[in-house]
Amino acid sequence: MRWSIAGLLPVAAVGIVLASLAPVHGAPPATADSRASTPPNVVIIITDDQRAGTEVGMPIVMRELAGKGVRFPNAFVPTSWCCPSRSSLLTGKYSHNTGVWENTSVDSYGAWPAFANGGEEKDTLATRLNDMGYRTGLFGKYLNGLEEAPPRYKPPGWDVFAGLLKGSYWNYHLSNDPIAGRPGRRTYLTDELGAQTERFIRSTPANTPLFAMFTPFAPHMPFDPGPYAGETRRRGLTGRVMKETQWPSPSVNQEDMTGYPRYMQRLKPSETFDKREGYTLDQVLMRTQDMLIGVDKSVGTIIEALRDTGRLDNTLIVLVSDNGYLLGEHRLQRKNVPYDRSIRVPLIMRFDGHLGRGVVDERVAAANIDIYATVMDALGTSNPTVDGRTLLSSSPYSSGVLLEATSWRNLRRPAYCGWRERDFLFVRYSTGEEEFYDYREDPYELRNAVEDPRYASLVDSMRQRVREECNPRPPTFTWSPSQSRSQPPSPPLNVVARAQPRPAAIDVTWRAPRDTYGTPPELFRVTSTPEGLDCQVRPSDGDGLRCTFLGAKPGVEYVFSVDAISEGGTSDTAQSNPVVLQ
Repeated sequence: MRWSIAGLLPVAAVGIVLASLAPVHGAPPATADSRASTPPNVVIIITDDQRAGTEVGMPIVMRELAGKGVRFPNAFVPTSWCCPSRSSLLTGKYSHNTGVWENTSVDSYGAWPAFANGGEEKDTLATRLNDMGYRTGLFGKYLNGLEEAPPRYKPPGWDVFAGLLKGSYWNYHLSNDPIAGRPGRRTYLTDELGAQTERFIRSTPANTPLFAMFTPFAPHMPFDPGPYAGETRRRGLTGRVMKETQWPSPSVNQEDMTGYPRYMQRLKPSETFDKREGYTLDQVLMRTQDMLIGVDKSVGTIIEALRDTGRLDNTLIVLVSDNGYLLGEHRLQRKNVPYDRSIRVPLIMRFDGHLGRGVVDERVAAANIDIYATVMDALGTSNPTVDGRTLLSSSPYSSGVLLEATSWRNLRRPAYCGWRERDFLFVRYSTGEEEFYDYREDPYELRNAVEDPRYASLVDSMRQRVREECNPRPPTFTWSPSQSRSQPPSPPLNVVARAQPRPAAIDVTWRAPRDTYGTPPELFRVTSTPEGLDCQVRPSDGDGLRCTFLGAKPGVEYVFSVDAISEGGTSDTAQSNPVVLQ
């Protein structure tokens, strides 16, 4: 096994090693002609729903990672959704190659079940590095739906696996807990995961390379900063964070929604984030920033452990978020749309002797899939099946990033494919609607210029690029809106009936077929034999694809049938297992 850093130029050839920590905008990362005599360690930090720019409010991250490494301000994720993005980072593949498009397992292409059932767990960063002799450990969020795995499940390739199963910041359950069961009150989650990562580093034998993933739940909702409440203001970081995150901008709760897709026309402006949370938008920004102070503290603990064990100067450290976050831009909240604040993420790398210090690299990066390729390059190896490209190279490598997503039921957003460059965005929806923005003239995406004759040639070329790159297409996406409704969908998958004694009921659950189309989403019809009980469920209702029957009679054997209904017709019936209510 070779451990050299392949293809790097001497430092003198690029001349960007800095005497100070001041960033140099537009400069490529520094390189070195030295060859590592021992395998480099790898530490990846993945935050959850971190808005780009908030990293400036993390003092340790800015000093120890950005100040001694490279910051990528033009980093984007192809699919701005937790599970698809994390699956891409673990495999180096777009969603159209992992088959993971959704965050919940109610769909055949959603969450951990889709990742595992599709065989993607068999070839990840963890399996690759573990096969090379690395001790591997994950601490925190892995993928949604992990609670559906067998008790104390450990995915392939992981020596230590503390995956978050359920709960929140004070009451939670990790996959490596000694006693399985309900979440219990314990140490603030971010601190606990940071401490476990530190112990993993310190306990790894000195002659064994390590791969650690620290994946805190923060700053995901509910926005509980725990012991770090108010830290952003106390440290005087508020103004810096608001400026760097461009909040509020003219697009926050904007009045004119002309030119946006039809699903956007239904949105109402709101100063409150989500009815359940009840916080104002600026309160959410400050609370999430306080939560990131907690992440920052754990990053410091991890760096100290690497330094104390003599590993720091031979470790590739990466900080990234799984997606960006909207706080009222275009009347939108959260993520899973193609707009800038949804797809742009923080990305920082430190690799002493191989990357420059205090460098700002303005190249466009496909954050998650490029991390995989970068790790492979750092190890002096490659994987020809991946979609990303290494960020250790100093040469330009891509003009833009493919964007792709299946339809989103909660927002009634159609599926889309798009192409994002540093200055331009083109998006095509399954409804036939299109968007184009020029960030040089319109940095806040206030004017859809897709019909502007000045951009006709550029729009045509980006449209063609999307047709070539978005292949296979996302579920529910088609280039012809009429085609999407002309055929009946496939039958639902995994139809399961379960009896519940208290209250007396029968639950029927299923997963949507891959080839369902439409906005609003299809209806699913559920009927029972022999009693003729039935109900009709919209996928956006309640917990998703689920129907609960309260009128079943004890001692009677029931079988439930599920049909998917769209404008193209009705699917073949899928049946559940027989079930008897005791």
